[in-house]
Amino acid sequence: EENTDTPNYYVKYQFNCANRYNLSFSVETDIGLKSFSGIYSGWSETYGPVSKGFHASISVNANANVKIYVSRGQEPFVLKASGGSSASYTIDF
Repeated sequence: EENTDTPNYYVKYQFNCANRYNLSFSVETDIGLKSFSGIYSGWSETYGPVSKGFHASISVNANANVKIYVSRGQEPFVLKASGGSSASYTIDF
């Protein structure tokens, strides 16, 4: 039978830089804001489950190609937001 519960959403954050930099960045997760620092040229991680209405955001203190992907239940990830050093998206589907 079909599951009528609210679907679980998963948020995948990603960024890529042209070179390796010593930088810091933060992402909003299911357990709050999580911050990182170190030498990166790119990074990707998935968080969840989160609920509809979750405000996803990523901020990098360098020029980076940032992206936010969202998956609902078992569905594939879909690009929902992108930017030059930060992006945000509120889950509304």
